[in-house]
Amino acid sequence: MAYADVDILVDPYNNEIIEKSAVIVPVYADQSPGTSPDPAAGKLLSEMNIAISKLRSEVIGTSEANISRIPDALGESVLGSLVADSQRAAMNTEIVIVTAGTLPGSIQSDLPKGNITWADLEAVLPADASIAAEYGGWYVPTLHHAKSPWSRY
Repeated sequence: MAYADVDILVDPYNNEIIEKSAVIVPVYADQSPGTSPDPAAGKLLSEMNIAISKLRSEVIGTSEANISRIPDALGESVLGSLVADSQRAAMNTEIVIVTAGTLPGSIQSDLPKGNITWADLEAVLPADASIAAEYGGWYVPTLHHAKSPWSRY
């Protein structure tokens, strides 16, 4: 709802505070400007939602069975192995860390039996732009980054 904008001036010789000020800055726009959406931005957003919807519904594969993230007695899952193998191939590496649970980048859902869409893959590993940009997503096999020899999910 707001953030604190704090300024402090410190004397570099004795580490004493010379000046200080603070103000709480609201980040919501309940008064003009900001109460009316930009029509051009709204149109662009609508067009992008339509394009993304088409991409997300595209069938990119099929599965004869549900591919589960539920771990076996050794702590491994079929979906975890699929993600790890995909990441190793995409990143051309021998080591991959795959987690399941609520952490960002973790396996979040199973892949369903039948047609698999981009939306299904997004549900498995929800897009996190910072992770995808830094390490490459398991669903983006052409994205390689020399700065990271392993993929973290």
